[in-house]
Amino acid sequence: MSNIDYEAEPLSRANIRDYATNIRAAIGFDQTPYIPIGDLLEFVLPRVMPDVFWDVWEKQQMGASHGLANPDTNSVILRNDVYVGACNGVGRDRFTVIHEIGHLLLHHKDRLSLRRAVGKPKVYRDPEWQANCFAGEFLVSHKLVNQFHNVLEVWSAFGVSMDAARKQLKEFAKNGIWQK
Repeated sequence: MSNIDYEAEPLSRANIRDYATNIRAAIGFDQTPYIPIGDLLEFVLPRVMPDVFWDVWEKQQMGASHGLANPDTNSVILRNDVYVGACNGVGRDRFTVIHEIGHLLLHHKDRLSLRRAVGKPKVYRDPEWQANCFAGEFLVSHKLVNQFHNVLEVWSAFGVSMDAARKQLKEFAKNGIWQK
């Protein structure tokens, strides 16, 4: 049986890391571990991407979806509890917001194609993997991570979930970025 879904232009983790690092620098967060999501959405995003529309919907409207992005209309919809959690420093919710912004930045229709195949696309062509990778790389800067000695310090300093901190440190260690 075929699944109809999308696949993205191929991107490696290193490509996404460079892109996330450049965006962090462009918006003034290259020396700051913790990015305040409320400020990012309310003040930074409108300044650097004035054509982006974002909104918050109630859980009843969103159902199980925590967030939705449509790169072709430059819109992001966040579930209310996710928005509140992200603004209050909940790591998973912060990740969700940046994941959706990652879709906006990485997945315009000219970078996606319809896919008719069994199974998932190759990981480097999977839009969900790319957005997750972007969120991890954006929230946990490889340029700042060596200031911290363990997963607890990374979790605390960058404001991500413990799972995200572990994942990023594993990737950084594998690539010789994190030296602890």
